[in-house]
Amino acid sequence: MVQRNVTMVAFHGDKKSDSSLAQLLSNVFEELENAVGFSYSKVFVPFVEDQIHATLIGMEVDIVGGQFYGHWFHQNRISTERSINFQRFVELLNRLAQRKPIFTIRFGGFRKAYCTCVGKSAEGWACSSSGAEFHSCDRSAYEGSFYAYTPGPAVLTGWQVRTSENLSEFPHSLYDFRLAAESDGFLDKYHSDKAPHWMDDDCYIKLGSFIHSVANLGDVEERMRNYLSKRGAVTVDITAEDVSIVLYEDPSLKKEAIIDRILLSDAVADEHRIIQLYHRLLE
Repeated sequence: MVQRNVTMVAFHGDKKSDSSLAQLLSNVFEELENAVGFSYSKVFVPFVEDQIHATLIGMEVDIVGGQFYGHWFHQNRISTERSINFQRFVELLNRLAQRKPIFTIRFGGFRKAYCTCVGKSAEGWACSSSGAEFHSCDRSAYEGSFYAYTPGPAVLTGWQVRTSENLSEFPHSLYDFRLAAESDGFLDKYHSDKAPHWMDDDCYIKLGSFIHSVANLGDVEERMRNYLSKRGAVTVDITAEDVSIVLYEDPSLKKEAIIDRILLSDAVADEHRIIQLYHRLLE
């Protein structure tokens, strides 16, 4: 089934070659295979290297009368429609692209903690129910560092730190970008009426999908979280060269499902490039 639409990602394609992210992913896949055990190849389908990506914001749209409206507003906010303001969004991207790097993401090294807050995210990032560095979307950093669904995706998550030398200061600028994009018509997929207190600051990377139920999934999650915690922090820079806006026909972003892409640098140089990309949805 064709699901043609647009999203904004980092590291898609060959952008991970010879990087600390490539090494981290290799190690995580190896540990995941060990954690799942003998049934790994039967129950889990890993993404291939050039398919793996970090979603910065879903730019999916609905088309009504030839006009573009934010898909996630319609999906997540009752009776809400928001038209896309391409000019203003490109201005936002231009400010983003001037950062060097745009984000420095920390994966792993988070202390073992379990968030039991109820709606406390609305009061800020501090987790009052645990010793976690912070909580995000009702999870401590430790819990959010790896999670999975069965059937469903396995997800590795990191969060922005100020610099690679300062691993304990979390400026939450990815959430700030996603929040700013709302005024231009792009609502974050995880900002919804069902969880109005969520502030999505996660830099999440889907590793693949469990295609069958796994009875010990909770044990697998805990082993992976422990592994990432003890392995220590790994920082990965997201630069303007790593980011692209992708027109796809399958949200898994397999190589053969990519119709077109625009590098962030090209998008900010000419706003019409993005508009032209969206007009391909009308074909």
